[in-house]
Amino acid sequence: MLSLPKKLLFIFCCQLFIFNCLVLAQNPPMKIGDVDEKDVIMKIYEPDKEAEAVVLCDYGNFYYNLRGMGDSQYFVTILEMRRRIKILKKEGLARANIVLNYRADKIEEISSIKAFCYNYENGKVQKIKLEKSAIFEKKINSDFYEVKFTIPNVKEGSVIEYSYEKTSKYEGYIPTWYFQENIPVVWSEFRTSIPQYYDFVKIYNATKFDIKTVSQENSNIGEIKYINENSRWVQKNLRAFKNEAFIASVSDHLVKIEFQLAGTQFPNSPYKPHLLSWEGLIDKLLEHENHGKYLDHRRTVREKVATLIQSLTTEKEKMTAIYEYVKTNFKNNEVDMIYTDLSFKDVWNKKIGGSAEINLLLVTMLREAGLQANPLLLSTRQHGKINMGYPILSKFNYNLCYVEIDNKKENFLLDATDPMLSLGMVSFEALNGVGLIIEKSKQPQWIAIQKMKAAKSSSITLIDANIDAEGKVEGKTKGRFTGYIALGRRATHKKNQKENKDDKNQRIFNNMDEFNKPLEETSVFQTKEHCQVNGDVLYLTPMLEHKMKENVFKQEDRMYPVDFSVAIEEAYYINYTIPDGYKVDELPKPFRVKWHDESVKYEFIIEQKENKIKIVNKFYVNKAIFEPEEYADLRKFFASIVAKHEEVIVIKKK
Repeated sequence: MLSLPKKLLFIFCCQLFIFNCLVLAQNPPMKIGDVDEKDVIMKIYEPDKEAEAVVLCDYGNFYYNLRGMGDSQYFVTILEMRRRIKILKKEGLARANIVLNYRADKIEEISSIKAFCYNYENGKVQKIKLEKSAIFEKKINSDFYEVKFTIPNVKEGSVIEYSYEKTSKYEGYIPTWYFQENIPVVWSEFRTSIPQYYDFVKIYNATKFDIKTVSQENSNIGEIKYINENSRWVQKNLRAFKNEAFIASVSDHLVKIEFQLAGTQFPNSPYKPHLLSWEGLIDKLLEHENHGKYLDHRRTVREKVATLIQSLTTEKEKMTAIYEYVKTNFKNNEVDMIYTDLSFKDVWNKKIGGSAEINLLLVTMLREAGLQANPLLLSTRQHGKINMGYPILSKFNYNLCYVEIDNKKENFLLDATDPMLSLGMVSFEALNGVGLIIEKSKQPQWIAIQKMKAAKSSSITLIDANIDAEGKVEGKTKGRFTGYIALGRRATHKKNQKENKDDKNQRIFNNMDEFNKPLEETSVFQTKEHCQVNGDVLYLTPMLEHKMKENVFKQEDRMYPVDFSVAIEEAYYINYTIPDGYKVDELPKPFRVKWHDESVKYEFIIEQKENKIKIVNKFYVNKAIFEPEEYADLRKFFASIVAKHEEVIVIKKK
């Protein structure tokens, strides 16, 4: 814990207590137990008539206070929370189930819980109170407790509200405040009251605020003067966040404020930095027993490395041999952290570990082989993007191995946590922006993970099919898949095998366990779904089950990037034989579209000769991430493909 010098503590805390009383005297935007009748009567939220619920008010007030007596005095932080929600539809009823987590061992506590439900019945508002006996508390694990309660008598049309206080001994921590949610928010407000001794960096994910004020109040402890900073942020009438396709982490895009303690400076003491520079962060990791020092176990792996590379001459051969050994022989326990949790000896002997243990082991073995290998630290997709402006270690949670070979002519990202990954591929969750090389250097070195050459998904599908007069289409499909689509299909097939699921299309696979080779898949099919019969006329939807049925981009505009995770290449070559006695009466027109930078391309080529129809359908997205200003064109591009795939081939009886 952080603390003031003892001789100043009591006087300062008295001043702080008086100041916080003044701050708390300012009126909050809502009062628990006092609801507006019009909110209870409301049946539809006009700005979003489809909303299942709407947050009428979300209010948080964060400040410091004093606990303990005498020499045992210490600072705590208090977060006061008040929240009011209007339930509009059946789907919103679950919002009356409240779960609050807090840290165990008296580090944190939750108190002063109040909750009410309001319903409009018999021409007036009925108020129902949550009883204390309906509040349940239990220990989740050694680190966390949870408090659970369900607000009573909730139904469609109810207004619910609750409040509580969360006290924490983590003086240097302010929780992230989310203004935006997956339902509309009418009013969201966050206040902080912070003594000048605590220097926080504020990271905004918002372009503007409806209200943003900062006031400072001068005070003193004897001859020592100090300032309390009182901040207030308000967002009004926020629309619901729509979780559209191709978003890595919703949290990255919600309107919010994050806080990071940059340093402290108490009276008569020098400034103590808490936020490292990138160079300082790297140095910290290099000196840590469970990261940089974890790579000092080369003696343990020496004999095995020598055996693996004894007959190999090139650096790429050596790298590949070691990588294949680690990913094949070490099992992933699915724990992703910055630091290792298991000893090097246990990992080596028991052949199990998380992403940190396995990939740092890989770095160790590659270094023993004389290769230039370093850890690369990143954040997974669900964990959120790295902000390169702020060296915050907690924003990272995953380790990879970065290798440069042949005097840096080639570089590879390696991830040995999944045996189905081919050379240069990383787990799908690791495809997230940039990663930081953990190596002593003059300036931080970043790698754009999604721009690496292995960050690609590629497929080629050949279809030969016959059409009969009854509209039946049957034939054979051959597919060749590489990159992440191959990874996904391999994983799905193995899961289906494990669960003994039937394969209706009788698929045959080649290279299923040879992960550095393309996955080849052959299947037969028979369907009447895609060819409609009307008398002597057949209407064939030529892309069959492969057609793009709808535009994945529903919203007219988008304020955040489109993240495809990898570059995509898809090609379909389809050959149809029409039934005897029939002729092609109408074909869709060929179609081509591409962007000026060729980051997006699509072509549909169709031709007919005698009783044969040949189609080529190619689709390319040559980069992983598109910025918001590209969204309108991207949406239009996908709409054009959907429209083309809706067109039919008309076949008539002669």
